[in-house]
Amino acid sequence: MTSKTRSNSYVLFVRMTPEEHAALKEAAGNLTVSAYSRAKLLGNAVAKPCASHALRPDKALLAQVLGMLERSELSGSLANLAKAPKWVPRREPTRLEALSKAKLP
Repeated sequence: MTSKTRSNSYVLFVRMTPEEHAALKEAAGNLTVSAYSRAKLLGNAVAKPCASHALRPDKALLAQVLGMLERSELSGSLANLAKAPKWVPRREPTRLEALSKAKLP
């Protein structure tokens, strides 16, 4: 079944509790919940799911990278960069900008 055929097919709605949905997402792993459910329901007779544009983050790897960033000297630099816009003095609007915002009678 191609994605074009799949878009013209039926939709299955299933009500579940938040706990059931969390368990389903956990069981799906790197697959989408739809792809995992389709594979479980139909077995090998199912076509590969459509490409998903959403990426699932690897939470363990992300935690490791954030931990390394926190221990590095780079974290202080990033904090300074985040505060930098507060340090930049505001510039005076140009005459053209002031005229464009002026209310005419």
